[in-house]
Amino acid sequence: MRAADLAKFTVGLKALATVFRFDLTEAIIEGYWVGLEDVELAAIGRAMRRAWKECRFMPTPAELRDFSGKGKDRRPYHEPVKTLTAADRKRIRDSWIPPERQLLGVADRRLPPERDEEDDRS
Repeated sequence: MRAADLAKFTVGLKALATVFRFDLTEAIIEGYWVGLEDVELAAIGRAMRRAWKECRFMPTPAELRDFSGKGKDRRPYHEPVKTLTAADRKRIRDSWIPPERQLLGVADRRLPPERDEEDDRS
């Protein structure tokens, strides 16, 4: 936005604050201006209209940035998703320990084979 857009921005922000029953001060208007100064005025207008439809409370500058499409892209902070290969799936399957072996620290020992009641009688 340019300095000439400040008056239109203030009118839009006051309208938004009125809808959400939010008390605006000059300091709050300045904070919104600083937070949104690199976003086009038309994009902010679209973001405000979207906020009227989707928000329950007065949106923050970050929320308006997200609505305008200029929000912070969080994807670079995540590791890329790795597709599991057949070897990965086999390693996961082979390392799985049944819950009954996980109990009482017996995960490293083999359980005795299950017996039938008939075997116990003989």
